[in-house]
Amino acid sequence: MMVARHFMFLCGTTLAASVACGSPPSARSPDQQASSESAGDDGATMESPPWSDGATQGETQAETAKRAAQAPKPGTQALDRRALEFQFALTLMRGEAAAGVQTGNWSFAEERTHRVIASNDSATTKLQVVYGKWEAKPLLGLQYEVPTDGNSYTVTSSGGSATVERAEGKAMSDDEKTAVMNEYGWVGGAHPVLAAIERGGAKPGSALEVDTAFINALVGAIPGVDHTKSQLDAQFQGFDSGGRKTAKLALVLKSDLYTGPTVFSLELKGPATVDMLTGWTSSLALEGTLKPGGQVKVKGKMLEVQGKGTAKLARESTFK
Repeated sequence: MMVARHFMFLCGTTLAASVACGSPPSARSPDQQASSESAGDDGATMESPPWSDGATQGETQAETAKRAAQAPKPGTQALDRRALEFQFALTLMRGEAAAGVQTGNWSFAEERTHRVIASNDSATTKLQVVYGKWEAKPLLGLQYEVPTDGNSYTVTSSGGSATVERAEGKAMSDDEKTAVMNEYGWVGGAHPVLAAIERGGAKPGSALEVDTAFINALVGAIPGVDHTKSQLDAQFQGFDSGGRKTAKLALVLKSDLYTGPTVFSLELKGPATVDMLTGWTSSLALEGTLKPGGQVKVKGKMLEVQGKGTAKLARESTFK
């Protein structure tokens, strides 16, 4: 059983507040820096627009997105940190009459390490995912645990469907396999978020086509949430200049988090940035409301639940 406690990370705050203090390093290695291309019949080198990171004058943002989404080199690595926290007040109902009020809070935090083991010209073909620290408080008496906690996996694809193996060939449960593949089944092909940006023409203000793979890759797994039922509106807002090349998104996420017979309906809004070399989420900071519903068991009796609350979801990658 995991111990509930206040979650501390590298910059000394909870992750929900660490987006501002733990930004990715600004320097890019030479092999990640795209060179300026020549344009025009005279072969003169044109100065690149600040968002293009090496695009030629006249190259569309869609073409830049396509070129920027080339596979990262082996050894590319990042520490991924995620956290969700919320506060709530439950109004317990017996029929149409209020039977009491219950207040509470809940949070989880997780760290992972992503490392590219192998890639070809267009895709990551072998990815190592090391699941590090996982901590969660009980929610209405339910203790969340994840099957991947503390384990290391390798996701591999040579052009066909991706497969996953546990480190050192250790036995792996079906729950482990499902958890890993839900978020990393894209290995061997285009990253879902980068593919959506390219399909949308990388036009600022345009809505991206979102599916379950996109949500799993960008937001990541949330205990008690089935992302096949989540709704995510994602708007592309352009490329960020300076440091690692990133795409800026504006998000609205609607999800239902179940804890036994009680459901918390979340509606969160905020920005996210995506690393254009790997597709990994560089930063994500969503805030919003939650609405409790369903039932809760009190002294052996099931009572209907109403109420309200607030929630914050954050994710951040620090590249090494």
